[in-house]
Amino acid sequence: MGANVYLEDVQSYGYKTETTGTGIVQGIVEKAGKRTAIRAYGISPGTLTANAFFMQVLTATTTAAAIASGGSLALSLSATTSPVLASNDYIALKQDNGTTHFSKIATGTYQNFSLSTATTDTVAAGNTAWFFGASSDTGHFKIVLTASTQKTGALDGGIFYAPAKGYPMIAYHNNDAAGTDGSIDYVTVDYINK
Repeated sequence: MGANVYLEDVQSYGYKTETTGTGIVQGIVEKAGKRTAIRAYGISPGTLTANAFFMQVLTATTTAAAIASGGSLALSLSATTSPVLASNDYIALKQDNGTTHFSKIATGTYQNFSLSTATTDTVAAGNTAWFFGASSDTGHFKIVLTASTQKTGALDGGIFYAPAKGYPMIAYHNNDAAGTDGSIDYVTVDYINK
């Protein structure tokens, strides 16, 4: 690591897969006052070529109104104009119990949207909301996967970084080709002080 950059914590995520045609989403939680850095990964495409991405936060805002535990409909965020929120984009919400809830947007805009995956705890008005957009949006780190070959990467100090301290990330595998049966085999994250 460079001068005055110190490793504060490490976290690993294990094997994750989905049925063919369903994107594989691994939420990577944030840590207050620490910057998330992808240190190592192993991702398998299955039998056909596929793509994977490390998605970073494109914008952060707050919830405009409280969300009940199990909430997924008619939600709203504080005003933001860019980037535009749309169906199939990804978002993360800070829940009241301190956990981060990752979901795809089912429908809507910032002032009236629905989640594909309901919250698992309450979310107070003013809690942080992180917007990731779609995997194809500018700013994400793309990994091209060769058919039937696990792709790995590792770099002391980090391969890809969150844009700021206290921001989560998403590891995403498109898994969209027929017969793909891909997987995110592992992701190791460093939390650093810069």
